[in-house]
Amino acid sequence: MGTAEIIGAALNTGLFATLFCFLFIIHLKDSKEREKKFAATIDSLCEGLKAIVAVDKRCQDILTSISALQQGLKKPVKRQEKSLQDGCFAGSCVCE
Repeated sequence: MGTAEIIGAALNTGLFATLFCFLFIIHLKDSKEREKKFAATIDSLCEGLKAIVAVDKRCQDILTSISALQQGLKKPVKRQEKSLQDGCFAGSCVCE
């Protein structure tokens, strides 16, 4: 059903039905705009998350290199595995 048909049917049934349909159509248009904004926000947050994941991977590489260097110097390294929920990226905490 198109907008013109809805308005025509509302005009035939009365003033309040016309007002309701008018407000309903405005609400639908606003919802579409809001949905576009939410989608843009979600996309930008996903890009930020990708950057965080890249930094985490780089930190893991650095920690692996440090561990290899310390093993080469015969210093023992104790690694404490923590999860993201513990406030630390998994495997990124090094304790001596």
